[in-house]
Amino acid sequence: MPVVLENSTVGTVGITGDADEVGRFGMVVKSQTEIMLRESLHLKIALLHERALESLLQDIANHGPGDRGSGGARGLGKNSAIQS
Repeated sequence: MPVVLENSTVGTVGITGDADEVGRFGMVVKSQTEIMLRESLHLKIALLHERALESLLQDIANHGPGDRGSGGARGLGKNSAIQS
């Protein structure tokens, strides 16, 4: 039985025995496996979002008002003024 996640087959579940006797057990194992994989995927996505938000908030906290960061020529140790 194929294990499907996000419309893609990601694995298979197999149980040996008479199909009439073990078929419903295979469906239970397949369903539980798909549920666990979906939960794992959703958890990873939630953690990535949380880390991105923490990073954004830390960047905001580290830069005061009027601070344009350390980007540009000045951030590279160069004088951005035009010299003649």
